[in-house]
Amino acid sequence: MKNIFIWVLGIWICLIPDLVLSQEASAPTVELIYQRLDELNAIRQDGLISEKEYNEKSRRLQSLLKVLSKSGVKPIDIDQRLPNALTPEESDNRRNPSQAPSSFTKATEWNNKSLESAKRGDWTESIRTASVAIFLDPSLVTAYVNRCYAFLEHGDLDEAMQDCDSALKFEPGNMLAVNDRGLIMAKLGKVDFALAEYERACQGGLDLGCENFRKIRGYSPKDKAAIAKIKLIEAKNRLSEKNWEGAVTSATEAIQLAPESTAAYVTRSGAYANGGHLPEALADAEIAIRKNPDEGTGYSSRGYVYELMKKPREAKLDYEIACSLKSEIGCAGLNLSNSEDKQLQAQVQIRKELEQGQKVVPQDASKIKNKQETAPVVSLEPVMVVIPGTNLEMGKYLVTQGEWRALMGNNPSHFNSCDVSCPVESVSWDEVQAFIGKLNAKTGKRYRLPTEAEWEIACLAGKHTDYCGGNDLDSIAWYNGNSNFQTHPVGQKKPNGYGMYDMTGNLWEWMSDCPNEKKCGSRSIRGGSWMDSPQYQRATYRDKGSVEFRNFFIGFRLARTLSNCNEVSWSYLRNILTNLVSTQNEQKCD
Repeated sequence: MKNIFIWVLGIWICLIPDLVLSQEASAPTVELIYQRLDELNAIRQDGLISEKEYNEKSRRLQSLLKVLSKSGVKPIDIDQRLPNALTPEESDNRRNPSQAPSSFTKATEWNNKSLESAKRGDWTESIRTASVAIFLDPSLVTAYVNRCYAFLEHGDLDEAMQDCDSALKFEPGNMLAVNDRGLIMAKLGKVDFALAEYERACQGGLDLGCENFRKIRGYSPKDKAAIAKIKLIEAKNRLSEKNWEGAVTSATEAIQLAPESTAAYVTRSGAYANGGHLPEALADAEIAIRKNPDEGTGYSSRGYVYELMKKPREAKLDYEIACSLKSEIGCAGLNLSNSEDKQLQAQVQIRKELEQGQKVVPQDASKIKNKQETAPVVSLEPVMVVIPGTNLEMGKYLVTQGEWRALMGNNPSHFNSCDVSCPVESVSWDEVQAFIGKLNAKTGKRYRLPTEAEWEIACLAGKHTDYCGGNDLDSIAWYNGNSNFQTHPVGQKKPNGYGMYDMTGNLWEWMSDCPNEKKCGSRSIRGGSWMDSPQYQRATYRDKGSVEFRNFFIGFRLARTLSNCNEVSWSYLRNILTNLVSTQNEQKCD
């Protein structure tokens, strides 16, 4: 008789989930759960239930017991969350195929009861009924989301986060769970993390996420562009009021919202400069120039910083660039510089006259006085270097002012005092194409500009270095740390591994490539220039310029594809012999 009783009790325990959860009148209570746990332990001891089945039913009862022990919460309105309620028909559409239809329908009914309890502010009951729904269907995402919010309002943040994470594990695109994670982060005082979650929910299409973001920031993530303009106007107003710190703050917010805004960097540069933070001001001005080299405001801003740093020459150069780009501020700064610095102009003129007096050095004398290689004499055919392992040759030097004048009949360069030996600059990409066309017609050869890939191979010369020719920038390049802010004759610094000069510094070099633009309105430039800091001289650094853009920091170097193996071999052998005898007269192959 005892065995029969225990067998019946075992059947009763196995039916616990359906019996205790089948209807609202028999909804589980704490006392009932404890009773069922005692009964479950009894039949386990008598061996009438497997260990696996015991562990599963015990776990589910313990989980339900933990939920039912919660109490003491305050009601709030959650009308925005009611769309989480599902009708039985909708429930069938979202049912996990592994679940029985009746079990899933019961789960959604309990989930809807959880929402109704939440609407009344009864968070304990909302947690309990959502737990019953999860008990019946562990994959019901909306039940996890609802219980997450109920736990959140109840003050149980760890449990809330676990439920939100569970919901996102089943449905990564559930933006309500993402938003609730933001609410939890906000309650934990982690505002930045909360904003990130709100923004993610807003971008995912949840208006509630946008509203929560707006409550903290004062605007929605969808309004970034408009707010950036407002912040920029605010920064400019503060700048005019001489509120330097406030201008920096507003400009920084504008940059965070619109990182590509040149005007925001220029404004912040002005605020930093007037506030005495000159390194920060200089950095912002250079960023503005990099982002939009065809606009004069960045140069005007940097000119102003140099003026405050007591560097009148650098300031004047930047004002000249800005004025040439139609910047009124740049022109005003240039006029002021011209009127206040007549002594500097006189010194510049004296230097130009001295340079003009020694611009043509006799070839024999140059060999005696200086073993270092200097620029070639003017010739229609430039000195070329074959790049080992390729059928490509590139110019040993930048194209000089003398070579340009010999072919084109003029010298457009800003720094034109050394004529023959200084590299030609202030030439646009289009003007370079005209030069190459004329050169090809005269010589019968097919010169062109190099591609970026060709240039970089020639630059590194088979080595891994920071710059073209090594890591010691001063020995291989003219840059803003040693150039005295002007170009220098080609061939004065050390060559790279292939015997090519000024691959780093002196002038940026036009490339043939379009920098990821379908219409090719601009072209790549490489190598850095006399006016740039070291980070822009690196072998891998690249920039661009409009095809019509001309300025005194861009020049070019020629390239040519050799037509056959004999020409490649002869050109390569000729270069080796030339380097051995250190001659200036290089014979060209036809």
